[in-house]
Amino acid sequence: MDRDALTNGESEGLWIIALAWQSTVALIPFLLVGLINVDRFGIFVVVISCSYFFIGLSCLLSALLIGLSRSKFEIVNVGNLFLLQGSAPKPVQKIFLASLFFQSLSVVVVAAMRPYSMLAFGVLAPTLVIGLLALWGAKHGKFPSRDDSMH
Repeated sequence: MDRDALTNGESEGLWIIALAWQSTVALIPFLLVGLINVDRFGIFVVVISCSYFFIGLSCLLSALLIGLSRSKFEIVNVGNLFLLQGSAPKPVQKIFLASLFFQSLSVVVVAAMRPYSMLAFGVLAPTLVIGLLALWGAKHGKFPSRDDSMH
């Protein structure tokens, strides 16, 4: 996929997009190994999922603070900041949503297969993609500027 098509020439946000996919690809082997032997490898799923969760919360907090600082000069709303509605190119939206879909689907399927095990912690992991999505929106999203007449 063309880098310019993703970010309109701004390559600064590519690491966030790449991390969203890489986190999804990295989680799946841990889930599979946990399914094979939950007693032995389930702890890895717990550690990875909790790490994703706390990193995702940090990204969400950062996105909120960046969004608040940008709201002084631009019209920033929840849909634009946290869901990328109208603030990101369509390819960026599709990548984040696909990553969130595959990560959410995989953790829900695994948790449903072993509902009362450590693998149920996997449902915390998609918080990372949500946080990265919001962070991308806060740092690289395009928002309409505020009119001076509104003050």
